[in-house]
Amino acid sequence: MKSLCDALEHFLGFVCALAVGSFTFLIILDVACRFVFHFPITWLNELSIFLFQLTSFTGATIALRKGLHFGLGLMVQDIWPKLSKTLQPIAIVVVAITSGLIVYLAIIMAKQAWHSTYTTLPFSQATIYVVTMISAVIMVLFSIEELLERFSTPSQRSA
Repeated sequence: MKSLCDALEHFLGFVCALAVGSFTFLIILDVACRFVFHFPITWLNELSIFLFQLTSFTGATIALRKGLHFGLGLMVQDIWPKLSKTLQPIAIVVVAITSGLIVYLAIIMAKQAWHSTYTTLPFSQATIYVVTMISAVIMVLFSIEELLERFSTPSQRSA
């Protein structure tokens, strides 16, 4: 499972880096076209917003894998250090359940938006909800991996 999660993390990192680079380039292009050449390109705004959303969801998934998620785990360690070993798995379960809820809601929202396209882009607005759902599924997988790692024996962890 660790090698699958490592591969997913690397892939998401690549997607996130590509999205950030594209987002940055499009913003610079949009500013140049709009203010220097006085020729606005309308689809750049919508594509930039889409790439920002894509970056947010892939980045959140990577942050979860690296243990930087939502501050819940850090809060447990700082406030109740003696209970940290007991409360950390609970925090991981809360994140997994919340991610599962996001999957469910993203499916509902994707169904509702499936036939609605962006004003200037040739694809469905449901695309971002599909991205959200995929990110949340991977978050559930990363949470399960973290739980399995916490409850495995020390000899299993080194393997």
